[in-house]
Amino acid sequence: MGKKKKSGRQTAKPLSPEAYIRNKARQLPVHKCYKSVNSYEDREMCIIVVRKHPQGTYTLGAYMIDKWCFGVKDSLWRFNIDESEMNDFLSMFKERLDSLDEIDYVEAHN
Repeated sequence: MGKKKKSGRQTAKPLSPEAYIRNKARQLPVHKCYKSVNSYEDREMCIIVVRKHPQGTYTLGAYMIDKWCFGVKDSLWRFNIDESEMNDFLSMFKERLDSLDEIDYVEAHN
């Protein structure tokens, strides 16, 4: 009896949030970017980049940056969140930081 031929198609395994962010998040369009400068001599700042998924959800990354010495000191992300979760997250940052101003992606990236 002959062996069955395997189909040439492979089913795609769903990516974990971490793998998706590492491999595909940069392909999502940038929705908005924000910057917050701490009052400590403008040494530290927080940059938030929000990207929008085709289905209308958002993925965002927040980066604490030391401009004088260390570069990126800390980061966090939220994956595939709805608009209300995104607004809650941004509100939390606005409450804890001195300011949260919208900037363009070029400034955020630099």
